[in-house]
Amino acid sequence: MDYKVNVATAGTYKVKYRVAVDSGYTGKVQLQVNGVNLKMPSFPTTGGLKKWVIVSDSVTLEEGEQKIRLYASQNEWKLNWLKLKLIPKVPEKF
Repeated sequence: MDYKVNVATAGTYKVKYRVAVDSGYTGKVQLQVNGVNLKMPSFPTTGGLKKWVIVSDSVTLEEGEQKIRLYASQNEWKLNWLKLKLIPKVPEKF
C-alpha cells in the first residue's frame, strides 16, 4: 500500500494504525518512506479480520512530499487507516 503525504514540518511523528490481524498471521509488515525501510511495526493478532485495534509507533519524516509504503509478507491482515501527527519538540532548559 502506497500513500503520498505532504509533510509541512520535518520532525518526529506519532503514527497510528487501525488494523485487524487474523490469529494465524506470522508475517512481518515493513514501513518504508521514499523507498527506505524505517520500521517493522508490531501488530498483535486481534482474533479475526473484523476485530480492530489501534497500534501506535513513531517515525521521523523530512519536510515535503513523502511516499509512505506498508509492505507485508502475508495478507492475513487489514489496514483500516493510518494517521500521522507531529510530536512537539520539548524546549531545552538552560
